[in-house]
Amino acid sequence: MPTEEVAAIYAPLSHLLRRNLEGRDSDERTPYLIGIAGAVSVGKSTAAGVLQGLLAGPPHHLDVTLLSTDGFLYPNSELEARGLTARKGSPESYDVARLVRFLGELKAGQAEVSAPVYSHRTYDVVPGETQLFHSPEVLIIEGVNVLDTTCGPPPFVADLLDYSVYIDADEEDIERWYGRRFL
Repeated sequence: MPTEEVAAIYAPLSHLLRRNLEGRDSDERTPYLIGIAGAVSVGKSTAAGVLQGLLAGPPHHLDVTLLSTDGFLYPNSELEARGLTARKGSPESYDVARLVRFLGELKAGQAEVSAPVYSHRTYDVVPGETQLFHSPEVLIIEGVNVLDTTCGPPPFVADLLDYSVYIDADEEDIERWYGRRFL
């Protein structure tokens, strides 16, 4: 990512988020949840990584963990059984209730919470594999569905977030980036 973009966009954003965090009780075990949403190939993962680096590095030194919503996709076998294989990645192809439960457990202050893992090699949820989260100060969750309020009853993922970011780009750029991703 160009240094100018980090200085112009992400550094001020990390400063704003740090100020938001300063008002919290230092003994509070509830993580500050940041959601990053946007279309496929728009740069959500890149933005999340840059923001993580800025918040975890000097002068902040926060415990910042990343989570992609990909692990909350239904496994391919479940998508097939539900007739959703062709809709993979759309809101109804995610186990949103499980994602909301996961975030609710974090917000409730549980010391350890697990999330399913997705493999970009097999394009499927890895059976039995989980990622453990141990009360991070900040959790950045990124995915196309983070701000979606159309699938299922409330509460929605967005209802549990402390701060949200939507990333957008010109359609031509998204198409070019998406093509590069698979080449």
